[in-house]
Amino acid sequence: MVDEAMLNQARADVDASIEIWRKLIGKRLGDVVDFAYVKGSTLRKWESPLDYVPLISDVDIHVKTMAGRPLFTPDPEGFIAALGLTRLYEEMFKERRPAHLHIPRPQIVIMEELEPGWVPHDPSSIAVLHGEVKPGVRRPDDEVRADDLAQLLELEHLLPALPMRVVDRIGLEYYRIIRQLCWRVSPTPVRLLSQLADPDHVWGLNRTQVAELLEDYGFDDVSKHYRAYYMAGWDSFETRFQEDEAMRRTIEEAYWVLHKSWVHGQTLKNG
Repeated sequence: MVDEAMLNQARADVDASIEIWRKLIGKRLGDVVDFAYVKGSTLRKWESPLDYVPLISDVDIHVKTMAGRPLFTPDPEGFIAALGLTRLYEEMFKERRPAHLHIPRPQIVIMEELEPGWVPHDPSSIAVLHGEVKPGVRRPDDEVRADDLAQLLELEHLLPALPMRVVDRIGLEYYRIIRQLCWRVSPTPVRLLSQLADPDHVWGLNRTQVAELLEDYGFDDVSKHYRAYYMAGWDSFETRFQEDEAMRRTIEEAYWVLHKSWVHGQTLKNG
C-alpha cells in the first residue's frame, strides 16, 4: 500500500538524483555539454501515487552538447566512460541516500537541433543542471494540437503489434515491455486533452490532475485505466518486478490507456 511516507521517500530520492547529476555533468561532461536541465513529472507537485512511480517514472534530463558533439565518443573509450558514469552515479547515490526507496532512473535526451518548442518557454517548469538555458518559444496552440492528434492516430500502428510483443515474454522480460510502453502511456491522455483544452495548461499538469481532467471531459474510460496503470506500476515496484501477474496487469492497463485514447482520437478526427 503506497502511503505518504513512501512518496516522501521517493521525492527525497529524486531530489538527490537531480543534485548528483548536476555534479556529474559539471565535473565529468562539462567540457562537451553546453547546457542541461531536468523537466517533467519529477519537478511537479505530487498529489497522489499516480504522480510518480519508481522505475517507471524517470528523471528526464535534456542535454545540448557543444557544436553537436556526441556526449561520448563512439569507440571503446566512450563506451567505458559511459558505463563508468553509471557506476559513479550509483555509488554517489548510495552514499548520499543509504536508506533509499529506489535509485531513480535517468532518461538522458540529447538535443541535436534546437527547434521551436524544444526548450520549455516557462523557466519555472525546468531545473537547470548545467550552463545557461534560455527560455524557448511557445508553439501556437493549433500546431501543438495537430502534432498531438497525429501522435494519437499513430497508435494505430503500435497497437496491432503488441500481441506478438508479449506472447513469448515471461519474468524480467515483462519489465522490458513496461519500459517500451511507459514513455507512450504518460503523454497519450495529455495529447487527448489538448484537443479540447489549452495545450500549454494540460502539458503542465501532474498525472493526478490529468486523470481528473479526463473525467471532467467525459473520458472516464481513459482515466480509469490511466489510474489503474500507475497503481499496478506501484505493485510491480513493491514486488521488485518479480511478480509476473503485477507486471502483466501493468502492461494490460497500459494497453487500454493507449487503445481507449486512440478510439477517442479517431472520434475527434472525424468531428
